[in-house]
Amino acid sequence: MMRYMDTIEAARLVTGVEITTTTGDVEYPGTAIEVADEHGEELFHVVMDSSGERQVLLFAHSDNYRIPLARLEKIVAIANEKVRLSPGL
Repeated sequence: MMRYMDTIEAARLVTGVEITTTTGDVEYPGTAIEVADEHGEELFHVVMDSSGERQVLLFAHSDNYRIPLARLEKIVAIANEKVRLSPGL
């Protein structure tokens, strides 16, 4: 059985992220942010569902990864500012 610290240390550390604000696709009525690692691999998106709730859309990965909490807090701050439904919807 792997110790918890071994599991943590074995997970890939993502220190650099790329954040892109997007409108998703034609049917998505607002903005979202896409978060990718420094190599361009998408990690997750922050989206808004049809009820107006901001949510994190996580993508399945073959390996575990971890992100420093300070970096994640910055992502959340950007998401709170940028992710919204288009006016009038």
